Amino acid sequence: REFVKGEVPAAAVFISVIMCVLTVERLVNNRGTRVTLVDGFMQPNFKAYCRRLEKMDPFRRDARVLQVTVWDPKIRLHGRPRFQTGVVYELKKIHTMKFYHDMVQGSMQSLGQLTLG
Repeated sequence: REFVKGEVPAAAVFISVIMCVLTVERLVNNRGTRVTLVDGFMQPNFKAYCRRLEKMDPFRRDARVLQVTVWDPKIRLHGRPRFQTGVVYELKKIHTMKFYHDMVQGSMQSLGQLTLG
């Protein structure tokens, strides 16, 4: 959050993050997934942190999350969901980081089927 606010990265700048999945939703056009994330170090206290976020007004909640749109690869394999709530992921090559109503948003292209262990 502070990096995006201070540096204002250009659209061509790629960012990597280690975050914990809060919510997952398919886009209306069914060509990608919108993932809402919180800091990865929150995973041990995930349920308590979710309850705390639910009690906050939208402005304060949005200031604590990152929303990333993950676009599907051209050849999409169907199977298990790509992201699971409460799991920590390292997301690489996030681009077009910007603020939208005080929420940090970014976008990335999926390269293929994710192998969940």
